[in-house]
Amino acid sequence: MKLHSFVPLLGLAAIGALVLALTRCRAPAQAAEGAALDGPSAASEPQVAPTLAAASEAAPGASRAPVPIEPRPALDESGLRAALRRLAGAELGDSAAVEAALLPFLAPPSTLSTVLALLEHGGLADGSHLSLEEVGALRALVLGALLGSDPEAEVPVPFDGHGLVLEVLEGLPVVLEPAREALVDLLAGANDGRGEPLVDASFVADLERLRDAYPELAELYERLLAALVGGSDPEDLALRMRYMIDTENPSLVAAALARWLEQDPEAALAWAAGTFDEQGASFELQRAISGAVAQTAPVEEAVRFLAPRARREMLGEFLSLGGRKGGLEVLREEYWSLRILGGADERARRMLVSGMIDTQTDELLAIAGEDPSATVRSQAWITLTAGRDFQPNRAILERLRETRERPELGLEPGEIVLALGNFARQTQRLGQDPELLADTRSMLLELFRDRSQPDWVRQRALEKLEGLVPDDEFARLREER
Repeated sequence: MKLHSFVPLLGLAAIGALVLALTRCRAPAQAAEGAALDGPSAASEPQVAPTLAAASEAAPGASRAPVPIEPRPALDESGLRAALRRLAGAELGDSAAVEAALLPFLAPPSTLSTVLALLEHGGLADGSHLSLEEVGALRALVLGALLGSDPEAEVPVPFDGHGLVLEVLEGLPVVLEPAREALVDLLAGANDGRGEPLVDASFVADLERLRDAYPELAELYERLLAALVGGSDPEDLALRMRYMIDTENPSLVAAALARWLEQDPEAALAWAAGTFDEQGASFELQRAISGAVAQTAPVEEAVRFLAPRARREMLGEFLSLGGRKGGLEVLREEYWSLRILGGADERARRMLVSGMIDTQTDELLAIAGEDPSATVRSQAWITLTAGRDFQPNRAILERLRETRERPELGLEPGEIVLALGNFARQTQRLGQDPELLADTRSMLLELFRDRSQPDWVRQRALEKLEGLVPDDEFARLREER
C-alpha cells in the first residue's frame, strides 16, 4: 500500500499487501459500465483538503515531528455516505487521492465506529453485490485500523487501532454477505509497516471466544487465526506450537506447520511425522499435515515423508508435488527406486505415479505395461490419459482395448472405465478424429451393457457417456440401467 504521506506511517510492505485485496473490492454494476471503483471520484461530491499530505511535505532531509490529525466536526449520515463513495472511487495508485478520501474517517474518533454501524445489517447494501458505499466502508475500516495500530506513526490518529479491530471482529456476525467475507479476507491479509499481521497474536483469545460463541461463523474466525499464525515472527515458535499441540483445529495446524516448514523444515518434519503416525490421529489432522508438507516442505523431503504414508485420498498432495519445481523428477526417482525393490510398497508406487501427470507418454506406458501391481498399472493409465499434454491416438486406444480383452493383464474394469473416460474427453477436446472418439464411446457402451460387470462399474461407464451421446440416447441408457 503506497500512500503519499502514509508511507512513513505504515511502510511499503503494509501498503503493498493491501492494494491487490482492496482493488478486488469492486461493485459489479459499476464495473459493468466500464468504470472501476478505484477510478475518479464523482465531481459532485464535496472535496476534502489534503491536510495530512500538506503537513507531511517537509523539505528534503528535514526531520518530521508528530503532526496530529486536525479536529473536524462529525459528518452527518448523508455526508458520511458521500465520503464512503469517494473513498471507494479513489484510485489506489494515487496516494494523494486516497489520503484525501480517507481523512474524513480519521477524526473525530467515533467516525469509524459509525461506519461499522452503517455496514452492519446490510445498511449500506443496494443489492446482491458490494455497493460503492460498502467498498468504501471496507477500505476505511482496514486502512484506519492499520493507521491506529502503528505505534511509531509520525502522524498519530485519535483512536486505538486494536480497539477498532476488536470492534470489527465482534461486529462480523451482523455484517451481511458478501461484505462479511470481503472484510475477513482484508483483515486476514493486512500487515503493518513491519510486516506483522494486523490481526496479531493479541487477538487469539478474542478470536477463540468469538469462534465458540458463533459456531456458524467458526470458519471465518479460524481463517483469521490461521492468518495470524502464518504471519507470526519466524523466531517465535510459541504461537505456532500452541496450535500444533491443539490438534482439534486441523486448519490451524496446517497454517502453523506450513510456516514452520519454511523456517525449520527438519524440526517441522520430525514433528509432522510423529503427529501423523500417532495412534488415534484423526483423518482431518493427517490431511492437514500431508497437505502442508506437500505444498511447503522441500520437494525431496516431502516425497520421502508422503510416500510411506500414501493413501488414495492423497491424490491432491501428490499432484501438488508433481507441479512444484523439481517435484516431477523426485516423484519419478522415488518410483523407480521402489521398483528396484520388486513388489515393495504398492500403495506408495501408485500414489507416486498419480502425481506424475506431466511425465512422458512412453514412460507411463512402460509403467502401465510392466509394473508388477495391477493397481499401479491402472493408475499409470489414468495419469497418462489425464495429462495436460496427452495426445490420444489409435495405437494407445488399441493398447487400452487389449487390457479390456485380456484379463490376465490384471486391470480392473472400473479403472479401464476411468482411463476411457479421460481418453474420450481429451479426444473430444482436440476434435481432430471423430472415428477415434466413436470407438472410445463404443468401448464405454460395451462396458455399460456388460451385465457381468459389477453395478458400480456399469454406473461409472454410464457417467462417462454423458456428453458423448445425444441427450435422448443418454436418457434411454439411464432407463436401460
